[in-house]
Formats: sequence, C-alpha cells, structure tokens
Amino acid sequence: MALELEKSTAVLKHINARKEGPEEDKELAVDIKIEIEEMAVDVLPQFDPALRGFLFDKDMVRFPAMDEIKWLGENTNMEIELCGFTFLGARISKFSTRPHINERGADREEFTDVHLATITCSISFKPRGAEIATIAELLGEATEISIRARQKELEV
Repeated sequence: MALELEKSTAVLKHINARKEGPEEDKELAVDIKIEIEEMAVDVLPQFDPALRGFLFDKDMVRFPAMDEIKWLGENTNMEIELCGFTFLGARISKFSTRPHINERGADREEFTDVHLATITCSISFKPRGAEIATIAELLGEATEISIRARQKELEV
C-alpha cells in the first residue's frame, strides 16, 4: 500500500522540528501531522480494496459509533509537494481513517459521491531552514498537497 494523492487539500494539524543523525553531522528534520478529506472511492482502496464496503452501507456509515480506524505500516521514499516545495525521501506513517457522509451542503458541491473518508497521517522529511518557516505559517490552515511513490534507482 502506498498512499498517493494529486492536488488534494490538507490541513496541517501539528509540526515537530528536530535534528537527527550522527552527533557531528545532524540534519534538520520535521514531522507534520495532516488531515485530508477525500472521496472514499478514491482513497480507501489504496489501503485495502474491501475497506470501503466494510465502512459504508449504501448511503450511510456502517458503524457510526466506531472511532477512527488506525492502519499499520508506513510508506518510504515518497515525494511530497507541499507549500510550493518538493520533498524527496519522505516517510508517511501513523495512518488513521474516519468515514463520513457528504451532507451535500452548499460548501460541499465539489463532492459528487456521498462516501467520504478523512485520512490523518504523519509525514517525516528533511526541509531546509526557509521551507520550515513557510510550512509553520500554515499550521491549522488548509494547503495543497501531492503525495507520490518514487521508484528506487537501478543500481548498475
């Protein structure tokens, strides 16, 4: 499973900046927690083909009293486009999903499918100093994000 999204809207929920690596060669690293709302038909099969059928029954959430569902595993060597920057070698982990139904209000016109999934995850990557400042300014706000799996280079 590799979560891949193009030009989705993510809300930055949390940012943790840190240094990592050997004592003499520490690098700036950041962990961000994001929340993305997508049509269930597009995102849930990326976790498991049966997940949408498990969570929804016709036009309703099958288990409305159930809390968010945590998903094990991580995606490594990912490419993240966020805040106008591209980060390579990112790791995505700590997945959870919460199913819900589109209320079809005026602010929800963009969704034609009634089944929605809110995906929360953590993304770790190594930004440069100026990039982290731009990301930090968007804390709590929505921004565009793209997530892609990168192919490993062939070794010759």
